[in-house]
Amino acid sequence: MGHAVLVIDDDRDDQVALRATLESQGHEVSSAQDCAEALRLLLRRDFDLLVLDMSLPGASGLETAGLIRDSPRFHETPIVFLSGYDEEYVRGMPGWPSEPVAYLRKPASAESLAATVTTMLGA
Repeated sequence: MGHAVLVIDDDRDDQVALRATLESQGHEVSSAQDCAEALRLLLRRDFDLLVLDMSLPGASGLETAGLIRDSPRFHETPIVFLSGYDEEYVRGMPGWPSEPVAYLRKPASAESLAATVTTMLGA
């Protein structure tokens, strides 16, 4: 059984690759290019998981996660962060959200993304 997943990434090629991996797992995938578009989508429906690039135009991935997690509806929504930075560096940044959170270094392989998503969703 698939879950509703929101991919937030400003790189169209990354969106296509992430969508393909997630849809191959049976998930229903929506995409946003930035924080504002993601917030508009989140107003309209619930998502079971967010896949969030750390580097976005306008508001960073951490700022976007903070705005989303401020809502009681999404306070516990799992987030998989994607970044080119080392995990230790990213997890030490101010604003790192509380669990459930996972981190994958870009470019993440389809296998590592699929395994991480499965773990985060408890499936």
